[in-house]
Amino acid sequence: MTNTTFDIPYLKNQDNQPMKPQPTRNTALEKFLLAMTLLFCTTQVLAQRPTAESYFGLKAAANFSSNSFKDPSLADYNVKSKTGFAGGIYYNISFSEKFSVQPELLYSQMGSELESTVDESNNASLDLGYASVPLLFKFSPIERLGLFAGPQLDFMTDKKINYESGDDDDNVTQLNSIDFALTAGAEFWITKNIGVYGRYILGLSNQNAQNPGLWLNDEVVTGKITNSAIQVGVTIGFPAGESIYTPKDSDGDGISDNEDKCPDVAGTANNLGCPDMVLYYSHSEANLDSADMMNLDKVVTFLNNNPSLNIVIEGYTSTEGESDFNQKLSEKRANASMEYLLSKGISKKRMKAIGYGEQFAIGDNDTEEGKIKSRRVVIRVAK
Repeated sequence: MTNTTFDIPYLKNQDNQPMKPQPTRNTALEKFLLAMTLLFCTTQVLAQRPTAESYFGLKAAANFSSNSFKDPSLADYNVKSKTGFAGGIYYNISFSEKFSVQPELLYSQMGSELESTVDESNNASLDLGYASVPLLFKFSPIERLGLFAGPQLDFMTDKKINYESGDDDDNVTQLNSIDFALTAGAEFWITKNIGVYGRYILGLSNQNAQNPGLWLNDEVVTGKITNSAIQVGVTIGFPAGESIYTPKDSDGDGISDNEDKCPDVAGTANNLGCPDMVLYYSHSEANLDSADMMNLDKVVTFLNNNPSLNIVIEGYTSTEGESDFNQKLSEKRANASMEYLLSKGISKKRMKAIGYGEQFAIGDNDTEEGKIKSRRVVIRVAK
């Protein structure tokens, strides 16, 4: 065994060899309960402002963990990652459409595989279990996608070195009971309530800070040991109010913003969420009166405020008269509106005029009221 100098002496047996450290009182439970109390109080304060997007949830994941050993006595070992389980509960507290805070309580299996380059019988795995308490700060740049990062406290619940030879060692009391870590990752909601996520966990605390240090294969590991892991899993949300993924409808017209060409102005589904723009004619004419021009001025304002939108100007007539006459009249009506918009500075590239004649007459065309409904120009947002 390599002689190592410690800050404080440790016990020796009758052959003057160092003895394995004896179990000491573990205060991890007390510290864990204190952290849970603080987390509960914080959650209650934050939850005073929940929105419809706040929700409870469950997580289940695979942990691909490893340890970093800063110790020359491990020169004969290759440190490899090991696969474990992670899972638990969380509560997402939403403050806006894009920002939320999510405290979690998870059980995480950590550790690493230690492969001896000298004797395979010395192969071992360091098996660690933690009650993990991440506090995630989340940002959603687009619907369904969330990016998050935050601190994490890990409270050790179980620890063991398993040797391939079968001579397992439960006495790893020298490892610290608490680890402070940072985590960051992303999630994507496949459906309204089911998503997938991945995150990286970087432990910052030295888990081997106590003297004399971790015993491994009858040697003392004195260097720094830190945790790290990649976690990939599934998240299931149970909304407290509405669904987790509730498409935003800013103008309240029943059409979600991602499908609404005019998300800030109430409209109709037939016009892709934009307001209906209709001009009516009392007689068989195509001329624009002052009321028509005022309505078309509103279209000018609308198009100037929405420079990415194009329009289709559709002309219609009643069934009264000859079909050929009605077809030409509908074209004149559509072109008259387009010419007016051109005169107001709207680019011709953004407009298309079509005459449909009497093909799509509406109302009872045996009455004057019905005929007026059919004599119209409809301005629609182009798809």
